[in-house]
Amino acid sequence: MLKNYFKTAFRSIVNNKAYSLLNIAGLVVGITFSCMLYIYVKHESSYDNFHTKADRIFRALTIDKRDPQNTRTYSLSMPQLGVELANHYPEVEDVVHLHRFTGQVVFEVGGQNFQERNWFTVDPNFFSVFDYEFVSGNKETALKEPYSLVLTESMAKKYFGDKNPVGEIMEKCSFGPVKIMGVIKDPPANSHLPIDMLFSSVRSDENWNSYLDSWESYSYIVTYTFVLLKEGSSIQSLA
Repeated sequence: MLKNYFKTAFRSIVNNKAYSLLNIAGLVVGITFSCMLYIYVKHESSYDNFHTKADRIFRALTIDKRDPQNTRTYSLSMPQLGVELANHYPEVEDVVHLHRFTGQVVFEVGGQNFQERNWFTVDPNFFSVFDYEFVSGNKETALKEPYSLVLTESMAKKYFGDKNPVGEIMEKCSFGPVKIMGVIKDPPANSHLPIDMLFSSVRSDENWNSYLDSWESYSYIVTYTFVLLKEGSSIQSLA
């Protein structure tokens, strides 16, 4: 019976070549498009799921309503927002800030200058909120001391080859000498944070301290505020 079905189908294809070719091409295109759409949606919906607390981590946004006809939403916020949330909202378990106050950080290695753009200075508790696998170093202490630096594997290989760089001091850096305290695996492609380097505090000047204590916007400073909710807490309740 099955053999007869195949024979009939084959004869139909042979006798109606143009029509059969059109149907087969449509089927192939449809299946291909469906598979591509599935892969795309699966990838997009998997962003940041490698963090074990992903369902409790939220980024604070700034909504600019000064022009009622043109409301704008920014992913940036002022550092005092995080302090306020941590101190006065019981739903909040932890807050972590990521800062960047120049477009690039410059290193001089072997007489050659290197410019890196995927960097942030972060709070010491960064690795207690976000999960990045350490290749070397201790995540509990990697960012506790000022002028500490954590590199991704790609950056460590770029500057030190196969050598373990933990404990090395990069003398010629935009911020002054920095000590490498850890190496993490490169973030996966489904991470929304492009990270190559993470610094602990590298500034303590009056302008910087004034910024951290204010609600004002500084055009040259980028700050992201991430909030970790307590288990069982609702983002709707916090909002």
